[in-house]
Parts: sequence; C-alpha cells; structure tokens
Amino acid sequence: MKRPALVTVGLGAVSFGTYVLLRFLVPGGFEDSSILGIVSYNFGTIKDYKITYPPLLAFAVPATLGLIGWRFSDRFARACYAFSSVIGGILFLQSKFEEVRAEMPLLLLMLPAALSGLRKLIIKQAAVAA
Repeated sequence: MKRPALVTVGLGAVSFGTYVLLRFLVPGGFEDSSILGIVSYNFGTIKDYKITYPPLLAFAVPATLGLIGWRFSDRFARACYAFSSVIGGILFLQSKFEEVRAEMPLLLLMLPAALSGLRKLIIKQAAVAA
C-alpha cells in the first residue's frame, strides 16, 4: 500500500509542478481569465440555462444512480465515483463547464456506481411487482 501511495503522490507532485511551472512561464495563460472569472462565468451560465444546463442534462441521472448505488458498489466503483467528483470540481474551477464534451470521462467514471444503483432499483421494482 505504501508504494502505490508514494507513486500517486509523486505523480501528483509532477503534474502540479508542471501546472505551476506553466503558470510561472505564461502568467496570464493562453486565455486571459482567472479562476474567479471562470467560476463566475460558470455560475452565470447555470443561471442563464436553468434546467437546460448541459452538464445537468448529461450527468444528473448517472450521478443520482451513483449515489443510490454507493452502498452496493465495490471498492473500484466507489473510487471511480469519488474520483469523478474530485475531477468534476477541478473542471468547474478551471474550465467553461457547459462544454460537456470535455467532461465525458466523468461519465465513464460514474458508470460503475450508477449501474449498481440501477441494478438495485430494478431488483427493488421486481420485488414490488411480484
């Protein structure tokens, strides 16, 4: 367990270091926007789109099914779902979040737990119908 943890920390340090180096070398980035500006933009689009907000349409059902299936999922599915939540938060802070095509990996990470939730709902519905 120690070796994978150390490798993970090392890879995280390398990726974060690369990000810091790029921010240092290109202070304004390739686009002129700060984290606060991006978050403000994202909340503005949520306000504008309301119920038709693209990430809501794309991820509401898998996220809900993932929450339902959390207790019934194995360790891998839980880790994938938790990782998708972390990555989703980072993407919300660092990108224009209404661009759902950039967030498709989140859907893949949510699917194992979502399928466990769907299986639980189907089994429950079959028991009620019988």
